[in-house]
Amino acid sequence: LITSTRMALGKAVIYNVDVSINQDLKAIYTNSNITTEYLYCWFQFSAKKIEDLGSGSTVMGLSLTELKKIKIPLPPLPEQTAIATVLSDTDKLLQAIEKKIAKKRLIKQGAMQELLRPKKGWVEKSLGEESELITKGTTPTSIGREFTTNGINFIKVESLKANGIFKSEMFAHIDSDTNL
Repeated sequence: LITSTRMALGKAVIYNVDVSINQDLKAIYTNSNITTEYLYCWFQFSAKKIEDLGSGSTVMGLSLTELKKIKIPLPPLPEQTAIATVLSDTDKLLQAIEKKIAKKRLIKQGAMQELLRPKKGWVEKSLGEESELITKGTTPTSIGREFTTNGINFIKVESLKANGIFKSEMFAHIDSDTNL
């Protein structure tokens, strides 16, 4: 297992072939009490904790001494293997799902290019000719009593995502008594 002790603290990878590393990386050879795969999973789980152990003003680092002091929960070997297998299988499933999502996005992009490209018989008009653009309103200064679940939808720019889905934490309702 190889982990970083500068900048990318808490990150780890497993290499099953010989590699060269620089001084910012540390190779960890496990003994017979811990499997490399289990240790890798623990690093993934503990990445934030390890990152928080770093020190430095411009580049965060962790000394080898401090790295060696980190406590690791150590279940029996069969349980380590079971844990690593479940988490690895889950990672593989997530990767397969992400590949499918990426493929569906490409299919959608291709469909959009085909379906939304102007065709013979279509008329092009400006957005202003075919819609009413409302640009009035002010942003409420605080989220307080004026927000209710029965009011007017209020959306900030930060609420918008490229896929058209709203970030729910940025979406609020404004009481109909509030003047915009």
